[in-house]
Amino acid sequence: MMGKRAKKPAKDGDKSGQQDGSSKACGSTSAGGRRAKKEKEKDLIDIAVRDLVLNMSECDNTDVPRREQFRRVVLVKYLQQNVESMYPQIGRETYRVPDVHINKGKEGEINQDGVSELIQPTDTDIRSDRAHSFVIDMVYQLSKRMKETKIGPFFIISSYEYDHFLSRLKASFDEKLCPYDVDVNFPNGSGHDRGEIDILIVLPKHVIFMEIKAIGDNFGDYGGDKLIPVRENIKKSTKQLLRDQKVFDHIMADLKLQDFKCTDIVALPNLERQCLKEALRDEDLWEKCQGIKFICKEDMPKSRLNFQEDFHVFYKWWIDNVFPEIYDDEKYSLIGLSQGRHTNWSSLSQQENLNTENEVNQMSPLDEIKIIVGRYIGFMSVVRVCNNSNTKLHRIEGVMEGRRKGQLVWYVGEKFANIVLTPDQKRYLDANIRLGYLCGPPGSGKTVVLSLRARRWILNDDNFVVVVNMYRGAPGRAIGKQILNTITSNSDKNKESFLKYHTMEIGVDVSVDKFNREEFVKEIKSRWKEDLGDGGQRVMFIVDETYVQSYWNTVFQALRQEFVNSAMWCAGLYGKQPDQFTSLELTKVIRCPPNVQHILLEIDWVDDRKKCYVTDSTTAFLPSNGPQVLTIRHQEHTEYVNVSPSQCPLCGNDLVEIFRKLQVRNPGRAHTEPDLRMWSLQCSEIILLVNMPRTLYSPDPAGFLDTTVDKYRDYMRTFQDCPMLQKLNQAGYPTKVHTNLSCSDLVTKKVQDVINVTWIYTYQGLENKVIIFLPGDEAMPDNCSESYFTEAALNIPCPGLMGSEVKEGQENVDMTGRQTSRGDSESGNSEGIGVSTDSDCSDSDNTPEYNKQRRQMENSQEGMTCQGKLCDDCWCSCEVEQPCPSGDEDLRETINPAQDNSVPFPEPKSTPLEERIVSTADMNRYTRWDKSNLFISGSRCTSQLILITR
Repeated sequence: MMGKRAKKPAKDGDKSGQQDGSSKACGSTSAGGRRAKKEKEKDLIDIAVRDLVLNMSECDNTDVPRREQFRRVVLVKYLQQNVESMYPQIGRETYRVPDVHINKGKEGEINQDGVSELIQPTDTDIRSDRAHSFVIDMVYQLSKRMKETKIGPFFIISSYEYDHFLSRLKASFDEKLCPYDVDVNFPNGSGHDRGEIDILIVLPKHVIFMEIKAIGDNFGDYGGDKLIPVRENIKKSTKQLLRDQKVFDHIMADLKLQDFKCTDIVALPNLERQCLKEALRDEDLWEKCQGIKFICKEDMPKSRLNFQEDFHVFYKWWIDNVFPEIYDDEKYSLIGLSQGRHTNWSSLSQQENLNTENEVNQMSPLDEIKIIVGRYIGFMSVVRVCNNSNTKLHRIEGVMEGRRKGQLVWYVGEKFANIVLTPDQKRYLDANIRLGYLCGPPGSGKTVVLSLRARRWILNDDNFVVVVNMYRGAPGRAIGKQILNTITSNSDKNKESFLKYHTMEIGVDVSVDKFNREEFVKEIKSRWKEDLGDGGQRVMFIVDETYVQSYWNTVFQALRQEFVNSAMWCAGLYGKQPDQFTSLELTKVIRCPPNVQHILLEIDWVDDRKKCYVTDSTTAFLPSNGPQVLTIRHQEHTEYVNVSPSQCPLCGNDLVEIFRKLQVRNPGRAHTEPDLRMWSLQCSEIILLVNMPRTLYSPDPAGFLDTTVDKYRDYMRTFQDCPMLQKLNQAGYPTKVHTNLSCSDLVTKKVQDVINVTWIYTYQGLENKVIIFLPGDEAMPDNCSESYFTEAALNIPCPGLMGSEVKEGQENVDMTGRQTSRGDSESGNSEGIGVSTDSDCSDSDNTPEYNKQRRQMENSQEGMTCQGKLCDDCWCSCEVEQPCPSGDEDLRETINPAQDNSVPFPEPKSTPLEERIVSTADMNRYTRWDKSNLFISGSRCTSQLILITR
């Protein structure tokens, strides 16, 4: 791993920067003062490596530098510890690094709207990404099958760039932090400084290199001799595989891995085997391909979405060509790799001390795997998933590395949250349309276009914008506040003040007899008076989530009749455009990953809308297919199967286990690992969306299902002390239950590091990285017919709720049922315009409906519900002016543990995440009602969707 080099004199002031994507050395000057703090944060891994190298180069008591052998042993131990910390179940579970395939797309520079436009990737990149993601997904599925055999689960590394190998260690040497007689070398001609490994699979005493070529998928458009490009691709693959093996042999030479088996595979998922045979008739090429195995189109599943139907073809190829020992009946075992029943795994135990060279070379097979993995993707190397050098362009700054599953969940969420305009969105923004109606499925980017259109209206001509935040049962909801924030937010304080002055948000309760037209119009006109122009020609009204026009027709008529020359842009899902409005259709779902969209496609009940879903990220130039959808199967918790999931502590245990495997930050206990301190999920990036039971609804005259504010609030209160959330709180993941219908503090208050728990429709239009869906129905309630729960037409909820949300004196609501605010959503207004406090405090928890629901839940649990207080080291679980942690001292609640009368919850049972991937059987456990509401919930997810099933 190390070699010799001539001693070089150090130059005064020489502070070489990190190489291969690493940050600069300590003490070096940042490119700009604005980035200094961020660069210091991004340097955490470099600091850890630097400290280790300095320790290796220290002198002992005789002032003699420590021997190279000692330094090598320290490195071996360090890399092994990296792996043990990052992959604690290595040998027992499948690991894939990075956990999802990231496509090669690019984003352009930001424009005046603060967004970038999509730069279409090349056809070669699209084809390469499609082939690579297909093959790597199937290899992952193969590992799940092999886990039940003596082969065991794989450790899979993909898209690994060679110039990042041990790049931090090399940078430390260049910074003169280690003795000059040490270096990291590669064999001449290895090509170590370019290219990448497509796939590396690490097994005990066995490594597999795979190169993937997309050749064959465009032969229909190819007019020349098809064998020429086939042979060229095969030649490239042979060179890459030779380099892969040559570098591996060299960098692992100190481990004396002569008995390691190496398998070379070229995957050609689009090429028919007959075409391969014809290409290999070339004698020179045939000679170069000796020992290489080929996967062709016939060896792959026909469909990546329904791969289960013929996955046995792919599995059989691997058994025939790579793992023939599985056919050895005498040695065949169903015991997994980690349980010591094959390949000498009785010596799996880790070496406790590595003090001599002999001990370095006397490792168990599992220790060898850890060392191999550590050298490729440990902290000495860089595992880059993106590199944004211009910090003004993207939400993610600098180098983003992804060694762990949770980091990729975080990264995918960031990528899908970026505002990257599609051609349709850009065309609508550029169009000179005064009356526009955006329509399309959830997640198609309607709200983005509304917000950007409003910004342009203000910035281009000093015009004015009114965000009409309507809801039924409450004066507006969170999405209206979010649109206001998006319109007015800007890094330039002067421009932000300008935008806030020119923007107004007005909340309106459109319930029957709640809307006062005269006061509504007066409030708007009094804001800017004569500046509005003739007939309001300088004002634009923005209305999101309009639903069916009959629910807001009074507001619409007031706007069109009182401001006849105004502009107006609306967006909706169920409704149609009003008269004289131009329909602006968005036909692709782009705000959530294809793996989530696959679920939406299965449950959507409108055939025309099914065409809008993207199930392959490369077809719509999306960043990735995203992480697999996960499931918590409440039906497997037999002792709690007769209660709802929220009343099941084992469902809470499962969530805790998933959060830990996704490395979610515990607000009360910060991560210590440097990579997690830079890139990891926070509790505030998780939201639990609650579906109310179908039985709380009844049909209204318009044909929708309707319920009341009181029933909604009473149902949400039942979560405030439920066992599922108690388990999260006790594990250090604080939760906050929202009982207020408008829930504007989800976007207006300082973000607290808590897991918000709210109703699906209070969160409509908003987004988050991790969405947890909690069903409302039982699998099939006995008192309802099957058609009642299977027909889509009978299971569409009404917009908003019947009844008044607040009582007199609770909120700053005038007699018109409105709330208003300036461009600034914070409380306090120097111009006297009312601002919602949106408190989730409720004046009483003793309504008849609430008491009835509590009695039903408590009785059904047969005494298992915890009715007492939480222990003193738990965070609060409800939002009734109780403290919730976000790093502030006043958010901590202390409760006397002596008052804890709860029954002890069972300890969690570990389940690999690969066993939680959603299946058709899981989806079949949902009623039509839950599917209809999952349709809304899933579209709010920018990365990881977690389903709880009955």
